Amino acid sequence: MKSSFLLMFAGFVLVCSTNAQTATDLNEGTHLVYDSSNTLQPYSFKFWGRSGYFYYIENTEDLRTTWDYFELAVIGNDAVESLNFNSNSSAFFLRLRYTNDPYSELFIGDFDSDSIINYNEALMGMNPFLDEGTLILTGDEDGDGILNEFDAAPYRASIGALSIAITYPSNGSTVN
Repeated sequence: MKSSFLLMFAGFVLVCSTNAQTATDLNEGTHLVYDSSNTLQPYSFKFWGRSGYFYYIENTEDLRTTWDYFELAVIGNDAVESLNFNSNSSAFFLRLRYTNDPYSELFIGDFDSDSIINYNEALMGMNPFLDEGTLILTGDEDGDGILNEFDAAPYRASIGALSIAITYPSNGSTVN
């Protein structure tokens, strides 16, 4: 009797673990990772981000107090997204808020009161919770080689970086 119960329990655990949702499953799952070697932001909250959706994390320590925003936001790109953070709390609960409604508070709100709506700040690689101050148009804030004045995302080097690939003429030939 005991061995059949243990065998049934082991089978249940095996089936549950092989079918568990993960952040890498298309439109499925969330995953919280703790990396003790990262002393600045050891927690990483991973999830599948749908393209065009705007995501925030909210947290509370005991489910009885109000939910507060972590100062993080991301726009989904049909890929696994990751929001990294630190917490000194002995316990915390997280929830992911998201929307694709362009009229929602998450899109058109201005949490940092800098006169730039949250969605536009996220598009530019800025933090919707932090007023980064006045952007110097002649500078290159993200170091991607494009002046802030002409950069689509002055705080995000991966957007707006200039990339040129020469495919013709082939190696060793000339153009007449």
